[in-house]
Amino acid sequence: MDVVSCMRNENLHGNWRIIPIILEIRRLSSWFTSVKWEWVSRQANQAAHAAAALSNMRVRTLRWASQPPPSMVRALAKDGLPCPPSN
Repeated sequence: MDVVSCMRNENLHGNWRIIPIILEIRRLSSWFTSVKWEWVSRQANQAAHAAAALSNMRVRTLRWASQPPPSMVRALAKDGLPCPPSN
């Protein structure tokens, strides 16, 4: 069972090694009014992939809404999201 199926389903019959992660995601998602789990290929969601890669490098995210890191501007633009013009 893939991760998205595991998130959608109440039963945890997936890979036992990821169950603690799934439970933590479910706990955190309870703070939202509505959550919809959808699988999206990395290629189709380049902005999220770039953000995840940057988080591994511990980039500060305090100003991303108004001033995203230069490495993300192209990915945001490709996803059709507003961003400052690239140089």
